[in-house]
Amino acid sequence: MSARKPLYQRIIAHDWVKLDPQVQELHLGASKATWTGRFTVEHGKSLLSRLTLRLFGLPPAGADIPVRLTVTSSDSGETWERHFADKRFTTRQYENPGRLLGEAIGVLRISYRLLVADGRLSHHRRDVRIQLKGLSAPVPGWLAPQIRGEERGLEDGTGIWVSVSASHRLLGELITYQGKISKAAVRG
Repeated sequence: MSARKPLYQRIIAHDWVKLDPQVQELHLGASKATWTGRFTVEHGKSLLSRLTLRLFGLPPAGADIPVRLTVTSSDSGETWERHFADKRFTTRQYENPGRLLGEAIGVLRISYRLLVADGRLSHHRRDVRIQLKGLSAPVPGWLAPQIRGEERGLEDGTGIWVSVSASHRLLGELITYQGKISKAAVRG
């Protein structure tokens, strides 16, 4: 009996071999892996966008913020616990039908199409659902946030450049965060 492939490798399938080895390492599905780095976080300017970010527990704006990402894998998916300085933001990622990545953020269930090009991995929001007490309803496209992310290996081999942005048709820019992360040294 062969071991189950890591979540991202199952979703990306044959394109996995085209992915930069540094980005592959982030998504190898180790039972628990920690990455650290520094990010810049920018918020949208409108009051409604800032209130939306606060509602979903997203990190405050700032430059050169210390970041720690811990990914814990299980058979059902991965828990991504991000610490932006002292602000924790945790999501659950899993495989959705149609080789889509699912991510649970509070009551939101977001599906992403993962694409590999030039060794980079990009996330493109496909659809959004709201799930409450076992009931699920789609969010109309015009009301759903646009979310894009990209991960690429650094040329010097020291880690990964991550960039994530979210905007909304009515609220404008919501959040952008970007920066470098490297695998944390294992302490013995």
